[in-house]
Amino acid sequence: MKKIIYIYLLFIFVNNVFPVTLEKTRTIGNEDDENYIFFRIGNAKFDFKKNIYITDIKGSWIKKYSFDGMYIGKYGRKGQGPNEFRSPRIIGVTKEYIYIYDFLNKRITMSDFDFLKIKFISMNFLKYFMSSPYILDKNTILGTSLDIANPKYKGNTSNYLKVLNLKNNKSINFFNYIPQKSKFDFRSNPVEYAVLRQQIKYIDRENKRIIITSNHKENPFKLFEYSYLGEKIKEFTICLPKIYKYPNHLLKTTRKKFKGNCNYADANSILKYKDKYLITFYFYQIKKGKFLDTKTFMYIIDNNGKIIKRENLGQMLSFFDISKDGYLLGKNWDDETEGITIYKLNI
Repeated sequence: MKKIIYIYLLFIFVNNVFPVTLEKTRTIGNEDDENYIFFRIGNAKFDFKKNIYITDIKGSWIKKYSFDGMYIGKYGRKGQGPNEFRSPRIIGVTKEYIYIYDFLNKRITMSDFDFLKIKFISMNFLKYFMSSPYILDKNTILGTSLDIANPKYKGNTSNYLKVLNLKNNKSINFFNYIPQKSKFDFRSNPVEYAVLRQQIKYIDRENKRIIITSNHKENPFKLFEYSYLGEKIKEFTICLPKIYKYPNHLLKTTRKKFKGNCNYADANSILKYKDKYLITFYFYQIKKGKFLDTKTFMYIIDNNGKIIKRENLGQMLSFFDISKDGYLLGKNWDDETEGITIYKLNI
């Protein structure tokens, strides 16, 4: 027994990587209670009092709960009129407002936390369609224009990432970089390619930072941190297990058309907790074009890009938000009942 412990400690010492501890505290979701039923969860966020907001993109509503999981209220219904949604997702929470983006209705709902003071922001004035937006502050949105993000687009890609000012409804390019090639090569500039593939992963509002990743199939995996003004603050590389290397020639085709064997990694979610990055990777194994196995690992990365902890989570989990005291809002895709689980992170 002592020999086994010694070998384990030696392994930990050599790799300098310690396990992550996730403690499941409670789950919000119950098919027997109307207040806890979800059809298809979009995402979930904390407010500054640790109340929890959960969007349902199929039910077209937002439900609010206390941190203890008690139901507080529901807002919205399916439709195109006032107080109605067709595909709601929370795109930002500030100290005063919660912002809900309705992809199909092409508008943003800005509300207080009790859904009493509500303002609708139409996006119809835009000449392009903004996809995957993020709230930088109460008057500024960062997003990708859908026409440029379309994989069929082969023209100039200098305008795909936009910063929209809600005061004057004007937008500007986030990057000044203008590629000269008609076809964009991710190796020439992985940051812009990452944004083109809508890989903006996280907004750190406290420090006014934007977290962007390289193409999710790339190994080594690259992470970039930008200021709100487009200044690159840092970048670092994370080396994943070598077997998870997506063949470069397959980047030109869709996975549905691929009938061979390969392994690749996908950075499903990125959060920032204190001065550390929490990255959840899906590791896929494909054989003869079919998914054979999927493993979920959480990596804890320090401010210099060094892996300090990692753990096989055992289940296919996604994480949407983390509180200042280390509670995570996550979804287990293997669960039969739709719900959000609260985990305590111990690192």
